[in-house]
Amino acid sequence: MSKIKPLDENDYKLKSEKEIAKELRKIRITQLNLTQESIAKLCGISRTAWGHYEKGRCLPARERMVKIAALANKTVQEIFYDVQED
Repeated sequence: MSKIKPLDENDYKLKSEKEIAKELRKIRITQLNLTQESIAKLCGISRTAWGHYEKGRCLPARERMVKIAALANKTVQEIFYDVQED
C-alpha cells in the first residue's frame, strides 16, 4: 500500500495568470454557457472585472475564487492552484 500524504498549504502553488484566465474562460463558455455579463453578475462584479480575469490582467480576490469554484462545482484548488506532489 502506498502512503498518502495529506496536503498542506505548502503543497499548493498558484497557477500562472494565463492558465487561470484560460480555465475561467473555459468554465464560463463550455461548462456554464454564460456571457461575461451573466457570470459577472452572479459573482457580484462588473463585466469589465470579469474580462480582466479572462485576459489574465488580474486575479480574483479569495472570496471571488470561492464563488467561481462553487458556480463551476469545482474546488478553488482545481481552478487556481497546481498541486505539488512528491
